[in-house]
Amino acid sequence: MSTAYLKQFPEDQTQARRALYEGAIFHFDATPATRAVAKQIFGEIEEHFAGTDPRHAQFTMDNDRFYQEIGVLRRRFYSETRFHQMAAALMREQGFDPTEHHFDPMRLRVVTDGGYRLPKAAPVYYPHRDTWYANPHGQLTWWLALHPTVAAESFAFYPEYFRTPVANNSEIFTYGSWVAENWDKKIGWQNQKADQPKAYPRLQQEINPGVVVPVVAQPGDVIVFAGAHLHRTLGHDQGRTRFSIDFRTVHGGDHAAGIGAPNVDDRSRGSTFVDHLAFQDLTEVPRP
Repeated sequence: MSTAYLKQFPEDQTQARRALYEGAIFHFDATPATRAVAKQIFGEIEEHFAGTDPRHAQFTMDNDRFYQEIGVLRRRFYSETRFHQMAAALMREQGFDPTEHHFDPMRLRVVTDGGYRLPKAAPVYYPHRDTWYANPHGQLTWWLALHPTVAAESFAFYPEYFRTPVANNSEIFTYGSWVAENWDKKIGWQNQKADQPKAYPRLQQEINPGVVVPVVAQPGDVIVFAGAHLHRTLGHDQGRTRFSIDFRTVHGGDHAAGIGAPNVDDRSRGSTFVDHLAFQDLTEVPRP
């Protein structure tokens, strides 16, 4: 594992948040509780694909059908109260008080073998900061591995650019317009008819990445990082699909006070915070 990762939060959670806002990336080894969560979630994916190994299901059905099935799962993990409760439990295990936070619910991430060759999938692989998509600068991402994940099929950080601005077109993104067109875009469901160059912010320069921090994980490992990190999903030809879960949190007091990671180059408009939930209100996510 890269020495760029830290293994333990400071005991004081204000200090832990400050470390994350300053660019620290934490990687926690799986515990019995996080392994149980990963096992349950991946078990539901396996059950949904009914006898087909989910990591190879992309080879047994056409691409549109595969992503229709993934869409059903995405909506389940994002909407159902029991998965909100799992997210809260993961935070508590690391000493965070969920009641102080708002959260963007669990999102299922799916990266197929060879998917980077599909023109419609190109935005998945753009180097970006999550903040370019109107995410709050105090937002933290909690990423959970569902199965053994090697560097080649995962994602990677470029930490030397955390405070270094890069050329990008984040000004094209307005959150209100994004979700008005299609509710499912709240959970990353991409509109196959979207004019991609006009819809998805991306890096617009060549960079010398310097230190590259890949994600290598076992089931139940948890990685926590600020949404301002420059990072990218890696295209792969590993002969299987990569699945993972993540959710995002924003501390209510920090958000109100304008405390978060530095904004070095984000020009997106609107804010996803309007659709974040309070952990005190663990109910179904309303749909139109």
